[in-house]
Amino acid sequence: MAVQERHAAAASKAETVQPTSHVGTNGFPAPTKSRSELKGEADQPRLSPLQRRARHFITSFLPNFWWWATVILSVPFAAYAMIYVLAYEPAIREISPAKQDGLPDTGTYSQGIIDHMLLWQAHSLLALVYLVTAPLQFIDRVRLTRVPFHRASGYAFLASGAILAVTGVVMSPHSEMAPGFVVTSAILAPAWLFSAGNALWSIKQKRMQAHREWMIRTAAIGYSVVYVRPVAPLMHLLLGTTNAEASVTAMWICMLLSFAGSQLYIEMRYHGYGGVIPTNRR
Repeated sequence: MAVQERHAAAASKAETVQPTSHVGTNGFPAPTKSRSELKGEADQPRLSPLQRRARHFITSFLPNFWWWATVILSVPFAAYAMIYVLAYEPAIREISPAKQDGLPDTGTYSQGIIDHMLLWQAHSLLALVYLVTAPLQFIDRVRLTRVPFHRASGYAFLASGAILAVTGVVMSPHSEMAPGFVVTSAILAPAWLFSAGNALWSIKQKRMQAHREWMIRTAAIGYSVVYVRPVAPLMHLLLGTTNAEASVTAMWICMLLSFAGSQLYIEMRYHGYGGVIPTNRR
């Protein structure tokens, strides 16, 4: 009996490789891996130098670049939003697309906004909440070690975004970019609400990977509005259209690139598309 017990103990010890002193990527001890898990890793195809560079680009450079780019772009966008939060009418008329295009009737600059100022104030204030809480959702240290804060900021992000989607649709007919913005808002708002709803539902179901993917889509859709600000002047210069028309063109470009880009990133990062990152998921 004692011999059998010793054999059983030895077999159990052999099945599991004990953890070493290595530390994981987030500062936590590396998890214990069984022999079957190690064998599965060994069976993964060997990557070429080009594939290794592509993997580093997708898993490290691209997420960090996107995070910092959105944070940096959010600063002037927040200053832009503050003009509406404070309802500073001279500045609102000054940044009007009609003013930039040199239209003569100065009394009509941003008049639709001024006539619905409370709506623009509420929308802009919630935009500031969105700009603060969105980047927090993608900081690993916050997500892993500050769970209550991560959860609270996540709810603030989703709640502010949901109201922004609705108010954006209501505001679009009164914008100087109407009727083009009416169409883009009618597409953008339901897309954001659908994506955010799936992100919330998946985390309630403890489906962490699905939640992560839906949050990436949600953030990308929402930030497409932020990207319009630097792209619109570029479209104005390249196409020679009015600033209002250039803003609508920029909205379409940013929206479609956000949809396609986020999905392509998810497929390559988590589902092995392109063979850059080996995965067992199909």
